Amino acid sequence: MLAELEALPVEALEFIAGKLSPSALRRRREDERDDRIRDLALDFGLFASNASVRAIAGGVATALQRYAASAWRRGETPADRRRALLHRVLELNHGPARGLSSSSIGRALAGLSARRAVSQKQPSK
Repeated sequence: MLAELEALPVEALEFIAGKLSPSALRRRREDERDDRIRDLALDFGLFASNASVRAIAGGVATALQRYAASAWRRGETPADRRRALLHRVLELNHGPARGLSSSSIGRALAGLSARRAVSQKQPSK
């Protein structure tokens, strides 16, 4: 049964949210969004370019901003693979209004969640 739940898209899990905590759904949504951000970087060929994580994150952030400003419409998934990835990232992020910063994209590329990155910060002296 758990394997079947893992295979469900996050929207289906939200439908049965009475059985799941809001934090578990949010974490799943953010994990899927971060996976799609990494897919975008691969699709753009940014990992193969020996660029820094900061430069790769900037490229993905720029692509997301351009797509959000021009072509993104809720519920209309494009047929083109790259646009479908851009669309899915924005959809999982609850739209372009909640913009993704280059630093949050960099954490996604590094495989860190925002919560883990914040909790791992060293206290300032």
